Amino acid sequence: MHYVAAAIQFLLPVILGAVLGSVHVWRLYKRDGEWNFNWILFLIVVPPLLFIGLMSVLGNHLNYYPTSLQPVINIIIPFRIVGREIVDYASIIAGFVFMLCFFKRETFKNKDVVVK
Repeated sequence: MHYVAAAIQFLLPVILGAVLGSVHVWRLYKRDGEWNFNWILFLIVVPPLLFIGLMSVLGNHLNYYPTSLQPVINIIIPFRIVGREIVDYASIIAGFVFMLCFFKRETFKNKDVVVK
């Protein structure tokens, strides 16, 4: 049962961030163009934020700290001592940035126009 609680605590802030970012996707949906995904933004920002949230959930609910990641955990622990809210914010931002990675490239409707 602890695993379910840990998964919910990890996923709910990410889903909340994605819902907040869905406004951006809805605005893009109304535009003409081809859907694209910004992989660079995703790979640079989202995994570190999710990692912070995951390490906090592992520590809070399961009392598990991977020993191979001890140097990284020592960096995260001061944030955990300040409060769990910082980790929730990191997960919310991760979900929000994930939705910001979607964008549309504009396509020209009039194919007869030649741009020089």
